[in-house]
Amino acid sequence: MRYSPILTIAASLLIFLFVYAALSKLADFSLFKAELARQVLPVPMKAILAWTLPEAELLTATALYFRPTRYWGFCLAFILMAAFTIYTGLAVFHFFPLVPCSCGGVVRKMSWRLHLVFNVFFLLLSSLGIYPERKEAKRQ
Repeated sequence: MRYSPILTIAASLLIFLFVYAALSKLADFSLFKAELARQVLPVPMKAILAWTLPEAELLTATALYFRPTRYWGFCLAFILMAAFTIYTGLAVFHFFPLVPCSCGGVVRKMSWRLHLVFNVFFLLLSSLGIYPERKEAKRQ
């Protein structure tokens, strides 16, 4: 596959997002766990997410970084961003009675509507790389 600056930029932005998100959660892990505990999710799922979400974000960033695994990185990014976007959309449309944000860093300070736009942007960015990277993976 010839060099694509658009895919490189997309992968780089997603890497930055997922590393930043994971490290901000891990930097104040007790706060992340406390906010996650207030989510409207089944209790066993909260405990699993507390430990697996930052790791999944770091795994996604790692997969995006290396060319041989970039297709899978874009797929993982799409899955994570789809889940985050659906949750944020439900929050925007008041589906939940209580909506704490367990996001880290700057994202935590966004309004829910801006958060939704932010998530949709990164969801589209992750989908941008899936098809070309899949074609390249099949060719190799």
